[in-house]
Amino acid sequence: MRAVIDGAIESAEQLKNTLLALGQTTYVANPQPVFTSTAGQHTRHILDLYRALINHQTRGVIDYDVRRRNHPVECHKHLGLEEVEELLGWLKNLDEARLGDRVQIKSEVMLSTQRACVLTSTLGRELCFVASHGIHHLAIIAAIARFFGDELESAIGLAPATASYQRTQV
Repeated sequence: MRAVIDGAIESAEQLKNTLLALGQTTYVANPQPVFTSTAGQHTRHILDLYRALINHQTRGVIDYDVRRRNHPVECHKHLGLEEVEELLGWLKNLDEARLGDRVQIKSEVMLSTQRACVLTSTLGRELCFVASHGIHHLAIIAAIARFFGDELESAIGLAPATASYQRTQV
């Protein structure tokens, strides 16, 4: 189970390195119609999902629908970096034994109407989900950055299973 925490740390460090490589202009640029969200909005979304995990003990549920849309972290890269550092601190101090803790998650499940479900999961499963979902958004952030000519590591936004497959192709 330690690998779940290590993978989340790796994903958060990718986010940190990506933000360090982006200029503030790229962070807030919204190049429609190619992209419909900014790198800052994707960063805020990733951080909000982790915040749902971090705050679940206070709220009694992991609520993925609590989002901070239009929050200053969407517009100020330095705020995103500060929150990533806080996230890394939480992950590095997370007790592996807690990953088996049963948790309740709440998430909206329909586009056509407001319907949410509450499901039972484990903290480890949800950490795995959030890290994986974050990688998907990192791929979008990387695409936005490359659209503007920013150079990033080639592995930014690469799924672990894809990286494993690529290693077998060498």
